[in-house]
Amino acid sequence: MIGVRALSPGELLGVWEEAAGRGSAERALALLALVCPDLGPEALGELRVDQQNERLLALREQLFGRELVAVANCPRCRERCELTLDAEEVRARGEVAAGAGEEATAAPTEHVVSVDGRTIRFRVATAADLVAAGTCPTVDEARALLLARCIVSIDGVGRSASAPEVGDVVRRAVEDAIERLSPQAEVRLTLSCPACGETWEGDFDVVSFLWAEIEAWARRTLRDVHELALTYGWSESQVLALSPRRRRLYLELIGG
Repeated sequence: MIGVRALSPGELLGVWEEAAGRGSAERALALLALVCPDLGPEALGELRVDQQNERLLALREQLFGRELVAVANCPRCRERCELTLDAEEVRARGEVAAGAGEEATAAPTEHVVSVDGRTIRFRVATAADLVAAGTCPTVDEARALLLARCIVSIDGVGRSASAPEVGDVVRRAVEDAIERLSPQAEVRLTLSCPACGETWEGDFDVVSFLWAEIEAWARRTLRDVHELALTYGWSESQVLALSPRRRRLYLELIGG
């Protein structure tokens, strides 16, 4: 498991407040900028999506532990279903491709795939690519932009993100190759409904999952600060300096 820098409660509240109005990809980079201080903005942007997710999963373990509870509604009967996973199990389900755990390099590695006699040179998606795609108004446009950014050249002719859309055969070949090279960029979970027996697969989005937990933690923490400040006159920094156990004991005393 990749190590990340420990965050104080104050730092976590700060990044939560700062990135609250941003898109998912920008939130991921804001978190990584704090926990990976050895990587500057350019290096962070060049992290492959699977490298980014590996670091965010390590941050999630540090903040909230190894156990993760995924929740979804059954597509057949709408029953609320839960799946409890260990962080290592999430890693295994999206087994990191060779080199995924290594540090970002100055230039993302390029790969080649041949389709119908054509040679396509491409690279896997990076954190910066996701930020760019996040500005698109629709999912289809975001997907097209990601592909355009990842294709470096076709038959030796360089491409840019503004180049015309490639054909379906080339698109499928490149997308399949990217998925094989960075499987942890998309982790699939199998869920089963205890009420009707329906079984289906769903995506596990590390960024969204972690941010939802940070959001819930931040709101709980601010309620604690509010209550303790009203009772004891402590400042926010004084409340945050308390260990979670001691803070909880003080709150229990207030409640009688």
